[in-house]
Amino acid sequence: MYDPDQTFADVKAKVADSMSAVFPIVGGGRIITADKVWVEDNKNTYDLSSQKTARLKGRSWSVPIKASLVMRDEKTNRVIDKKTVHLADLPKVTPRLGMIYDGNEYQATSLLLLRPGVYTRKRADGSLVSEFHTKGKPFKLRLDPTSKKFSLDIGGASPDLYPILSALGIEDRVLEKTWGKEILEANKGGDPKSINRMYRAFTGKNPDSQAEATDYILTRLKNTVLDPEVTGATLSKGYDAITPGALADATGALLGLSLIHISEPTRPY
Repeated sequence: MYDPDQTFADVKAKVADSMSAVFPIVGGGRIITADKVWVEDNKNTYDLSSQKTARLKGRSWSVPIKASLVMRDEKTNRVIDKKTVHLADLPKVTPRLGMIYDGNEYQATSLLLLRPGVYTRKRADGSLVSEFHTKGKPFKLRLDPTSKKFSLDIGGASPDLYPILSALGIEDRVLEKTWGKEILEANKGGDPKSINRMYRAFTGKNPDSQAEATDYILTRLKNTVLDPEVTGATLSKGYDAITPGALADATGALLGLSLIHISEPTRPY
């Protein structure tokens, strides 16, 4: 399973090695060498409050790269000065497989594109999507930050998500734990035939009944393979298929990338 701390440990080691390769620096009769270059990892990977603050204030969520430098006389090798300096800042890997830079969280989904999973990201236009990258007919889960409503994008159709989750057996009390009361209320009252629209988007025909549509969607999603290692990194746990719970879980990941406040969140994004 994806381990953000181990991933960042590898990044830190490579960055330190690359920065060390810059030295020695020679010029003006002086030689500057680095006794040590390191990343001062002074942030907690799961400090979600500081990550949210960085996004809200347009800042980077990063840690300093430091070096212990020694300046010597080029001819005599006499030590002229010693100093610990701040060389640069390195964005720290978040639990969501991303890095926060200037208020935007960028996720390295390109590393995993060939593996079936759920990838949540903020697009350049500000829209928020979770992409269900699967064999067959992939689809997207979308959050409108203005209306606070969730919907799906499937083959040109955009059915409302709340009626679909309800039809698939997800109760309001479960959604409220992830969304909060305000967002739950904003999503109620969606198109009651959304599950039929989802059926039509997958099959190209109308169902004989909502029950037929629901049974078909449950079976189709259950038989859609996901990589649990990928979903373990991008969602709250590893899913090996698209369950109603995985759909609900992906909404939490979307909320984590948005600036919408949710009351009493129960998961880390």
